[in-house]
Amino acid sequence: MTQASGESSVLFSLAELNRIEQERVAAEAIHAQVARERCEREQREAEISRKQLEQARLASERQAEVDRVRREEQANARETARKSAVLETARIEAEAKIRFAAEERAREHELALLRIRLETTSHRLSQSLAIALGLVICLAAVVGLVQRGQRIDLEGEAARSHLQLSAISAERDTLTRKVAALTATVEQLESRVREQERGAAPRQSRDSAPGSLNRTANPTAKHSPPPTTTAAGCVEGDPMCDTSGKPISGG
Repeated sequence: MTQASGESSVLFSLAELNRIEQERVAAEAIHAQVARERCEREQREAEISRKQLEQARLASERQAEVDRVRREEQANARETARKSAVLETARIEAEAKIRFAAEERAREHELALLRIRLETTSHRLSQSLAIALGLVICLAAVVGLVQRGQRIDLEGEAARSHLQLSAISAERDTLTRKVAALTATVEQLESRVREQERGAAPRQSRDSAPGSLNRTANPTAKHSPPPTTTAAGCVEGDPMCDTSGKPISGG
């Protein structure tokens, strides 16, 4: 019994040790697997980091190359602009010199023309002044003659006006006398008419008597002829008509 229990204890111990060994080996395998995976992962991460660094380096190099090219282009552009500015400045200065020289020649030409024009104008002015002086003298003489002629004409006109006034005054006196005569004639005619009216009143009373009816009924009785009228419309004896039977005009 004791031997059997000892053997079983030994077997149990061996089995336990085997199990522990297996667990240890399994744990070591797991640790090794984890370490290997961690190493692989670290290697992958390191590779990725290396690639990223390489890409960054390449991008930096490319950017540096682009910057270098751009700087070179800018430098070339500045150099080209500087050369163009120098050439443009030289061209402008040359054109300005040419234009200034041309303007100077034109100014000298204009001054020469102006000098000639002034000399010609002075000569013409002298001639014009001489001609104007002569014209003024001639004009003064003509004005004197014209004024003298006008004075003579005015004197003649005054004499004619005086004669016309004298004729008008004489005609006015004549008309005044005619009007006075016509007034007297009218007064005489009115007096005669009144006398005839006064003398006709008794005859009318006698004619109205019974014996006058026989005279009225007698067709052979004499009647006074009617007044004669001229072709000009004047009645015979009219004081406003002349002896020829025409109306007397106021003129």
